[in-house]
Amino acid sequence: MKIILPLLAIVSLFLPFLAQANAFALVFSPVEDTYSAGDTFVVEILVDTQNQDVNAVAAYVDYPSDLLSVVSMDMKDAPFMFIVEQNYGAGKIAISGGTPTPGFNGVYRVATIEFQAIAPGDATLSFTGDSAVLLDSDNTNILQGQPQTTVRITNASTGTASSVQAETPQYRSPLETLLAFLKGLL
Repeated sequence: MKIILPLLAIVSLFLPFLAQANAFALVFSPVEDTYSAGDTFVVEILVDTQNQDVNAVAAYVDYPSDLLSVVSMDMKDAPFMFIVEQNYGAGKIAISGGTPTPGFNGVYRVATIEFQAIAPGDATLSFTGDSAVLLDSDNTNILQGQPQTTVRITNASTGTASSVQAETPQYRSPLETLLAFLKGLL
């Protein structure tokens, strides 16, 4: 009992930070696949608001234009009433839009992008630091981390299969973070 009360006091100090441990994210889907030069494939950009009301999303993506070209971009399923940006080319994609109060809440597809693999190599898609997910209540940017996906493109003539390497943020729920903290104390 003597150790439980001090532990509860320490944990209560960290609860506000633990509640934010599960970051809000923009992610790519799928995160694993292999393509040959000449292939076309689809990548979706998803937003997860983590049960918060969000009114705007800005997804800015860099990609290697010597390895990939954008064939088309579709935002028909985006949760936006207003689309502000829908541009691509020269290794950059710009997507932004919003919805008036109360905004939207949940996991949504922001855009579907069709790429064509141009040449063999590792093509990394990454969100830039300008990307944002804004709360409806006060326009606070709640985006934490910008995952990237590296797609391996093989030579079309060899037919060699290889794996795709993907890097996505690893998030812990507040409960998992709390348990890890407590385990470290004991």
